[in-house]
Amino acid sequence: MLSKKYADSLFSASKEIEINYLHLQEKKAENVQLVKQNQISRQAINLNRMLIALILLVVVFLVVVLLLIIRSNKHKSALNRDLQASNTAIARQAEEITKQREALIVTNQAKDQVFSVIGHDLRSPFASILQALELIRYGGLEKEEQDIVFEGFYKQVTLVTDMINNLLVWANSQQMGLKLSFEKIDLTEAVAEVVSVFAYFSKNKDQQINHLPAGPVFIQADLSHVRIILQNIIGNAIKFTQHNGTIDVFYTEASGLYAVHIKDNGVGMSEEKLSKLFKVSGKAISEQGTDKEAGTGLGLMLIKQFTEENGGHMEVRSVEGKGSEFIIYFKAAL
Repeated sequence: MLSKKYADSLFSASKEIEINYLHLQEKKAENVQLVKQNQISRQAINLNRMLIALILLVVVFLVVVLLLIIRSNKHKSALNRDLQASNTAIARQAEEITKQREALIVTNQAKDQVFSVIGHDLRSPFASILQALELIRYGGLEKEEQDIVFEGFYKQVTLVTDMINNLLVWANSQQMGLKLSFEKIDLTEAVAEVVSVFAYFSKNKDQQINHLPAGPVFIQADLSHVRIILQNIIGNAIKFTQHNGTIDVFYTEASGLYAVHIKDNGVGMSEEKLSKLFKVSGKAISEQGTDKEAGTGLGLMLIKQFTEENGGHMEVRSVEGKGSEFIIYFKAAL
């Protein structure tokens, strides 16, 4: 029994040693596994650090690039602003040069047309005066006839004087930038003066001028300009109306403006000529009157300019063979 117990004891000790050895091997295996896990963890940490460093480098690079782009854009924006300012200045200068060129062309055309007025519109009155003077000089007129001729002299000299004065006023305004002298004007009175001056010419063509004022019509305008406008329109009405024709002058009011209507039953204008009326000047628009009166095409360009400078505008209605109506609007006096 004793040997058996001893044998059992040895067997138990051997088993315990074997179990302890197995436990030791398990612990070693666990330690090896832990070492490997630690190594993997350190590698992962190192990799993360490398990734973080790389990301930081990329971020720094991107920030630097962004700053460079922002700086470049600011520089480009500044250059664009400078370029735009330069282009604007150049465009403004080009526009100014174009305006000056156009103004110079208009001035040169107007100068040529003024000389044409002096050469044509003034020639006829002076020729008439010289013919009459020849008759008086050689005694070809009776006393009553001389009185009639002298009256005609007065009318024609008055007309020529007014025409020259108006041309000089206009020439000064072109060369010196003459300022307008606005004043309160009775338009009916100004029309009556012009009609009386042209009465001699309308009488020679047996025309009837019907001036129909309903009362004073006060406007705010430059008197010299108003006279030039009226002289040209009424003169043209006489010029392009046949013998025994009629010219009516009357007034209307609308929207703070007074309008004078000068309506004739003369030759009128075609639609083509009407479309060119204020766009061309000189021979391209000028025509002879019903008694072969010479024209220059200057008058309508002048009155358009003067009407607009006085804050007004014009309308023209015309039917070829039936007559024309010019409507000139002026600002009503306050």
